[in-house]
Amino acid sequence: MSRLTSVAHVLGSLALLITAAKPAIAGPPLICHPFDIGTARSLPFGNTSQGLRDWQATVPSYDRSKLVADTLGLLTPMTPVVVRMETLRRASAYSADDTTLATRLLAALEDRVTAAPRTPAEGLASFDYGYLVETYRQLGQRGVAAMATVSSVDGYVLVKAALALMPDDAGLQFAAALITESPNTRAQHAAHLQKARAMARADALVARNLATHFSN
Repeated sequence: MSRLTSVAHVLGSLALLITAAKPAIAGPPLICHPFDIGTARSLPFGNTSQGLRDWQATVPSYDRSKLVADTLGLLTPMTPVVVRMETLRRASAYSADDTTLATRLLAALEDRVTAAPRTPAEGLASFDYGYLVETYRQLGQRGVAAMATVSSVDGYVLVKAALALMPDDAGLQFAAALITESPNTRAQHAAHLQKARAMARADALVARNLATHFSN
């Protein structure tokens, strides 16, 4: 791709982003709609072009006994936040009907969390756990079989711990905007979305996802 083409692509993404303000798609935002991760590696998954109907477009041949190890292996300190979000969305789909597997995945992410994160890597571990908690909470709201107990855990607080260390990360602000997309957290949602939009001027991946997940 030429430099001119790259610039045009980024400008096109930003043009779409400028109008993003309201949810562009219905349904629980952490579950039902895939995130654009380009060519980044994630868990194997099927066609998600049909949106809501394909939120569980898992690959039947995938060995779910490897889910926890595969998920942890993908969530490295270098993995962009949007890729983390899609990986956790897919992991949730694979474990949605298996209480034992879902609990193992949640426990594995919890084990990586430190009480007071001090480095970006520790902050991302806090984010991963908090984001999965909120994803599970949304799965429960859809009537999916009970998996792991998350009622006593505030995933948003864990995500804010990551934001405290990386306040200028557009992906973290985007994730926080999705988590707070509720009447009870309207002010927080607006603040995170505004910051995500501003920071996404330098992050084409986040810009593309803001354009698809929020509209006028």
